Amino acid sequence: MQETDRLKASRNAAFSGIPGKRRDSLQSAFEAFRKRKYLVLTAFLIIALVLCGVQYLMNTRSTASTVLSLDYEEASKGLAPNGTRFSIYEIRSSEVMGRLIGYAGLEGKITPEELSECISVKATHDKTVSVSENYISTSFVIKFTGKGAVQDRSAEDMLSLLCKTYREFFVEHYGFNHSILSFAV
Repeated sequence: MQETDRLKASRNAAFSGIPGKRRDSLQSAFEAFRKRKYLVLTAFLIIALVLCGVQYLMNTRSTASTVLSLDYEEASKGLAPNGTRFSIYEIRSSEVMGRLIGYAGLEGKITPEELSECISVKATHDKTVSVSENYISTSFVIKFTGKGAVQDRSAEDMLSLLCKTYREFFVEHYGFNHSILSFAV
């Protein structure tokens, strides 16, 4: 019987290291946390809020968007002012991107194809009005997300230059009325 008790005691001692030592340190850690739980929770919340703020600031610097509106009669038919088919995706064309690279001073740092990947275009009303008739959107959300060589420039500045560049392109190719294209920032 004594030998069995000794085996149990030696197994318990081997499992826990020094008997009672681990249990006491674990209990004291929980006791310390329990006494300071409000302080620990407050510190955790402050750290979480600071990290959220940093993330928000980083995203606002690297992303900007605006709404482009086509304000002329033919736009609701999907046409440019001169009667040709209108495509909003010309805003990402190599001609527009080349001009934007020149205005931004990015010559040799980025290609027009790489720069066009920073731009996304989405219709504000991308839906079908009825089964028999499709709705042609005349306003679009243009979003610029800084990547690669343009990361050191603010997205708002790049978007502003893009708007200027596309306005020039649009007027040169489709008409001379400057009031038919407007950007809402």
